Amino acid sequence: MALTREDESPRWTAEAEESEPVHSRRLPPRVRTWILVVIYLVLLFSSVSYLKIRACQTSFARFEAKETGMFWSEAAVQYRYAKMIADGKRIPEYDQDLQYPEGVRPHETLTLPMEHVTGWSFRIYDRSSPQSVTLSVYVVLWACLFSSLSVVADS
Repeated sequence: MALTREDESPRWTAEAEESEPVHSRRLPPRVRTWILVVIYLVLLFSSVSYLKIRACQTSFARFEAKETGMFWSEAAVQYRYAKMIADGKRIPEYDQDLQYPEGVRPHETLTLPMEHVTGWSFRIYDRSSPQSVTLSVYVVLWACLFSSLSVVADS
């Protein structure tokens, strides 16, 4: 037996049709726009990060086993200080190993916030993650992800 509008079922009453319009379940246009923008930015960030990580993996594939060949020049200095912080050491006030024989005062001559953030975030990651990743791989991933934020900022 098929239901008709004349049946006594409450879903077929005229009051139910008037009190619950179909379009009332939709989100307001402004909210829908924001949701689409957020989805777009997440996809953009994810795709750019993925491309950067893949490029780094192919470039650094032969260096992943050992840390010494992955970084050179300024990046090697930054990596050295991030490794010190990740190992729980302090960056020295006077570092003769950086520039022999006169040495360097890194806190006065270098900008060190990136090394501190990278070293501390690796310590947190290393303690909380079941997967073991070397600091050298973590630094490359960190740089890829952090630099991808500029794509979102420019959008």
